[in-house]
Amino acid sequence: LSGLNLAVTAVGFYVLNEKLKNLEGKLNEIQNEVKSIRTLLELDERARLGSALRDLLNITHVKNSDHRHTLLFNSKNILAPISLKYKELLTTADSIELAMAYEEYFCLTSLAHARCIAELGMLDMAYRDITETNQFWREQAQRIGSELLIGKYPERFIYKEFSEDLPISVLVEWFDVIYDEPKG
Repeated sequence: LSGLNLAVTAVGFYVLNEKLKNLEGKLNEIQNEVKSIRTLLELDERARLGSALRDLLNITHVKNSDHRHTLLFNSKNILAPISLKYKELLTTADSIELAMAYEEYFCLTSLAHARCIAELGMLDMAYRDITETNQFWREQAQRIGSELLIGKYPERFIYKEFSEDLPISVLVEWFDVIYDEPKG
């Protein structure tokens, strides 16, 4: 009975191992499909962003006010969700490289969105939008500067290795911005 029990256990483990291998293969297939879908969605987003920005660059050549209004409104509607996406991504960025990329796209889309609103004649709304964008950007710049750039050991920046690339005057400016204190 003991030998039979051991054989049943071995067969059971073999069956489980085969099921795990099949599951792993299916997960790899799904992962590849998800990567392809994600790549397609990112490409679509970049295409929509590029299209909106191209329309805004050419808006001065549009003489018909109805066409101009339509282009501005469409661009505004494309830029708004993309800007919100990068705003969210910026708040969760945990490396300098990611933060800089997200910050670039957030600023670009937010400013273009506000410009669309202003061009549509909604100046009060554009002003509020720019003010909120600036406030959010400052908060994120301070967070990124203190958490990701300066970090736990700010004294490392006064060492000789950094002196040529980061003069103390620039470091002082960084601290003034990061801690929102004009101490110089």
